[in-house]
Amino acid sequence: MPSTREAIDPHLRYLYRLLSPAIPLVSENRAADALLDRKHSLPRYMGVHTPGSAVQISGFAPSSLADAVALLAEAGYVDAEGGVSWNCAWPVRARRRTDALDAVSSSLLHDVTRLLDGVHAIRDAIADDAVPVSLVLPVSCSLSPDRPAAAVADEFQPVAEALLESTGPAVDRLVLDPAGCTPAAVSEIKRRWPALTVDLDLSTRASVSMETLAGYRDGGLLDGVVLGRSVAADPTFLLQLEDTQHDAGFLDNVVRNYAVYADVCQHLYGYPYRAQELLAPLFHVYGGHEGRYFRTALQDTLKAYTSNRLYLAPRASPLTATIGDAGDDDAEYAPGPVFGIIDTALELLQHERTVRGYRGRFSAPFPRRPVVGAGC
Repeated sequence: MPSTREAIDPHLRYLYRLLSPAIPLVSENRAADALLDRKHSLPRYMGVHTPGSAVQISGFAPSSLADAVALLAEAGYVDAEGGVSWNCAWPVRARRRTDALDAVSSSLLHDVTRLLDGVHAIRDAIADDAVPVSLVLPVSCSLSPDRPAAAVADEFQPVAEALLESTGPAVDRLVLDPAGCTPAAVSEIKRRWPALTVDLDLSTRASVSMETLAGYRDGGLLDGVVLGRSVAADPTFLLQLEDTQHDAGFLDNVVRNYAVYADVCQHLYGYPYRAQELLAPLFHVYGGHEGRYFRTALQDTLKAYTSNRLYLAPRASPLTATIGDAGDDDAEYAPGPVFGIIDTALELLQHERTVRGYRGRFSAPFPRRPVVGAGC
């Protein structure tokens, strides 16, 4: 089973999609061998696939990579917009770094034939050159951040030249992890080989500021950045990356749509997700007083449901309730407990706004009578 953090990630990714439909998404990393061992529990292991997001896998055996990609494609996790991301940087981010792990990453930077074999295995498994393939690589396997950017780029030269000279399509994007060096090394790689589409991986940072992103953008030596969990504490940061003007009440609509999604997830795999996992992505949607009030409302409402054991008995699934019984044209979907928890917390928040007479960013007061209690 995924860890608690990883179990939340698919739901957080869907929230990102609701906040910003245009921003590319990538799934959490899954090992190819682990995927092949979980053929019968793949949906539970992978989580709900958000359309348009790239599925990310790791591993170094071309045959395992090909089999895992074929398995994911058959299950509907590979689509033409997101494609596949092959993560070769995970050893430098492992909880327990070992010489063996470092040797694996180092060998990929120096044995370009082995690297291209993996890329071609993934391409052959997809069997569609229109599906994008991205490659996540460590810029350097050294833990010497004082190394000059030019020296790091020199070490990376065989990989860059091999990707550019490969016959047929190699990779559409190159995501470079700056572990062990400075982001300047990534910019130097892009400067030397401008034909490569290069993204900087910032996903391991606790947070990212607009000033940091503006610096990379104005530098003109990167094609993009990977934010990952760095925006988990403030998902609305994604809205600052767009030019779109959002109406008052936008965040409330996002929360309502997420409530429907969470309710569907509660029914997908034969036994329910933990309610806390489904609610966690919403904890930081609102800021300031609204955020604190909404988190408290979610947790208090969850306690009310838990005390009545209602969350353990989901009602008719949205996936099947629309079909209804034969000849029953009046069959309607009865919202489940997770939807009820979120909806109740949202109505309490809207009532709080009305009482206080204020509105927050991307939100507006609604003069609706609050639903107090645990009922749906």
